[in-house]
Amino acid sequence: MYIGYHLTFKLVDRGIIEYFGSMGLANYLSIFSFRALAYNSGYVYHYILLVLLGIVFFLFAIFLLQVSPMIFCLLCIILAFIFNF
Repeated sequence: MYIGYHLTFKLVDRGIIEYFGSMGLANYLSIFSFRALAYNSGYVYHYILLVLLGIVFFLFAIFLLQVSPMIFCLLCIILAFIFNF
């Protein structure tokens, strides 16, 4: 009973699942939103530029997924390290 409690409940449920599941996602989104808040300038043309860059990245991602999914995965990993997410 002791091993089952500590292994399944404490390690798996409260440790791994919460870190990668709901609590981890909530913490990641809050950190990401505070970082994105730093780029808020209030100018409309900055928002338009960010929307256009998002659309270009989205279309580029769709193109890369059709050509080579491995290149897309590598690009996402590299961008994650560059922007320190």
